Amino acid sequence: MSVKTTYGDIRKFVNQINSCSTIEKEHEVVQKELAKIRNEFSNPKITAHDRMINSYKLVFINTLGYEVDYGMVEVITSLANSKFIYKHAGYLTFLTCYRNVPGACSLLINTMQHDLQNTKNEVICETLSTLAVISDAQIAEVVGQTVMNLAFNNDEATVRKKALLVLKQMFKFFPSLINLEPQFIKKVELLIQKEYDLGVIQSLCKLLYEVILKDKNNGVDLKKYQCLSLSLVQIFKGLLTEPNSEITYHGVCMPWLVIILIKLIPLICIEKREIISFQSLCEEFLQIGFTDFLFGIPSSQRDITFSIEIEIIKYSFEFEVKRLANISISLLGKLLEVNDININYLTLDLLIVACQNGFKESTKKLFAKVILLGNSFDIELKKRVIDTLFSMCDSSNVINICQVYNEMINNEDLIELKEDLIFKLCILAEKYLKGKEYVDIMMSVAFNGGNYISFELWNRTLKKLHGDQEATKYCIFLIEKFIKKSFGSDDFIELCCLILGEYGEYCEDILSLTQALILKFRFIKDSTKIRIITALMKLLKKFNSIKDLLMNICIQYQYSNNCELQQRVKECLYLIEHPSIIPIVIDSLVYKDTTEEELKTVEDKESIDEVKGTPSLKKVSTIENVDRPNVIKKQFKFNFYHSLNPNGLYEKVEIIYRKIMSLNEGIIFQDQNIQIGYRSKVIDNVVGIQLFYGNISPFPITVNIHIIVPDGLTSSLQQDKLTIESHQQINHIIQFKLNATFLEPPQLQLDYHFNSTSASVSLPLPITLLKFFKQSTLMTFSSLPEQTTIPCLLNIGQFQSLCSRYNLVFQSNDQVVETHSIIPSLGEIKIQLKFNSKELSVLSSNEQMNLDIIALILYSLQ
Repeated sequence: MSVKTTYGDIRKFVNQINSCSTIEKEHEVVQKELAKIRNEFSNPKITAHDRMINSYKLVFINTLGYEVDYGMVEVITSLANSKFIYKHAGYLTFLTCYRNVPGACSLLINTMQHDLQNTKNEVICETLSTLAVISDAQIAEVVGQTVMNLAFNNDEATVRKKALLVLKQMFKFFPSLINLEPQFIKKVELLIQKEYDLGVIQSLCKLLYEVILKDKNNGVDLKKYQCLSLSLVQIFKGLLTEPNSEITYHGVCMPWLVIILIKLIPLICIEKREIISFQSLCEEFLQIGFTDFLFGIPSSQRDITFSIEIEIIKYSFEFEVKRLANISISLLGKLLEVNDININYLTLDLLIVACQNGFKESTKKLFAKVILLGNSFDIELKKRVIDTLFSMCDSSNVINICQVYNEMINNEDLIELKEDLIFKLCILAEKYLKGKEYVDIMMSVAFNGGNYISFELWNRTLKKLHGDQEATKYCIFLIEKFIKKSFGSDDFIELCCLILGEYGEYCEDILSLTQALILKFRFIKDSTKIRIITALMKLLKKFNSIKDLLMNICIQYQYSNNCELQQRVKECLYLIEHPSIIPIVIDSLVYKDTTEEELKTVEDKESIDEVKGTPSLKKVSTIENVDRPNVIKKQFKFNFYHSLNPNGLYEKVEIIYRKIMSLNEGIIFQDQNIQIGYRSKVIDNVVGIQLFYGNISPFPITVNIHIIVPDGLTSSLQQDKLTIESHQQINHIIQFKLNATFLEPPQLQLDYHFNSTSASVSLPLPITLLKFFKQSTLMTFSSLPEQTTIPCLLNIGQFQSLCSRYNLVFQSNDQVVETHSIIPSLGEIKIQLKFNSKELSVLSSNEQMNLDIIALILYSLQ
């Protein structure tokens, strides 16, 4: 015989929890109580009262944060009891513990349908409260008509109010619910006319606003709702002019109903008489904001009044009511002076709305007040000031706004806003400025902006300067001044070099400018050195006088540890030694006559092309297959275009690809959800790849993996399906065995799924013939072992065919093949390749070439 459970047991359990001094003791008490509840639920003779008490304990345990994974059947059983006290316990426990269990809510549909037809209003209200929380399309389709019948026909106001709010919630999941009732508008009209409870009216207006807003977005004619406008305007007038002390809230009669009516009435009010009446009431209420009385009342009452005024101001801007808008802007000017941070936030947001809806000219009189708010110590207020000034900007005040932005950029306390400031400043300069004014702003941005500025922006700067000779000369003058007299960041120097390379013919003293740039080499990063050398190579076409200076700096850096810098230096030295080819390989910049929209489209396409591994949430691979033979043919062409010219993309892709191929570990892919890293190891003719999949999203990710290998390789996959928890990492091993020569790298194809979303990624793995090389001697710093070997996979005839394919001149006998070729990026190279039965040896005549250069040569021969 079981002991009867009472409310005293709940108090005892709560006291035990409160007396626990550690989390371990609390966990022990909870587990003991859960075992007791499980035991009582398993008793087939458990009473409804005991079931209720245990249900309340489960609610308390769940509130403490412990998972409750049993008892749902017993809780649903409580709902079948005819007594309200047990139904209430059942609904409360279900909502607290089980509503997120998949499929659990569908178990209640029949029970709730039955309870909605109960004669007791408290049971109906309890069921409606539950429906408001768990409603979905399935539930709405089954019980929606019953809820609508309660909303318009029940005698109890509380039931009608709750039913209308449930209908509003159901409408979001099942919009067809309203269409299933052909007399919906008629019923709404009758309810508005006969209803005396403003709570029911408020619930009805919320439902009506959702329905009308959806119809408006779907292009449905709203004239069918016009019959409701007169009644709604009368209710609005009564709330503002005839307040009832019994339903006032901090001095305002039903403020939430007033706000929803301000949103609702303009959507359906078509008759001029009703519009005038509504606007007059709004204007009268706005006048309260101009009185000092508003700032002498309690803050709660003032905040409610402001909330209503804000909705009226939004209405005046969005519906372009000029008289109300002028009053609203004057009121906003007064509110800008109020020393209340929240009011300042709202005021600036409303000014942005005004500018977006055609009242930019009227807001200019508030320009000085907005700038004063920018002196606040509140960072969020500064952000709003920046956004507001951006919205207020036009050709008449752009200079002033740009000056304000520049001052903010130089403020070290606003470092987190710097990127946004630069972005907005560049947009305004390009849109409204030209000539010297544009150059002044952009050079100032470049000097102060540092690494917050991308080179895509400077492509647009070059486009803006093209065709404007006066602005270009002025820009070059400023660059000479900056370079000679100040240091500037590396990014600023790179921008200056980009412009100099295209428009350097306007330099007044090219020798002193070149000397100033070269003097900076000791203090700048390698990428900036590459940019300077590239610019000087272009200037060499126009100014032969800089040849000696350029040659000296190139000789100094020709053995740099940086592969890209070394390659650029060798290219430059080759140009200096062969001046006749300079006019051929260095082209002038050519722009097509394109509109701004077309230019943006081109830039967007290039930025997409350059990022070759960004997946789409559509199940289509986003990796473009690189045409390897065509890329190899283009790799040694001397075309120094800046990044706006798509012809430079081939070299860029090839360099990136080769960098990846020459590494033994690193990150090969990353998007906003997943990161893929790899590590490789070679044993004989087997390359082992260890892939690391990192989940950087907040959801678990399931990954399906497939490897496509070219002829000549075989692969073994450890497993083809992985599940990665949020912010976790899983590694995965793939082995590749070399059987014959191959040209294309293996492809990694994977589909990953998370949070009902799928994405596909396809990318080449860094496996080439070079991966199977083994070095006979240890590599020392910045030098190459004298001999590098590879397992012999080609006979002499096959190798001769490959050399012919790439126009390499060679001599051969039975055992030796010699190649002798002038490769523009490397100078004159002589390579001897010796065959025997086991391996192919490579011996370079240039002992200074590093491993990266040899790798490029061998890769071009494969």
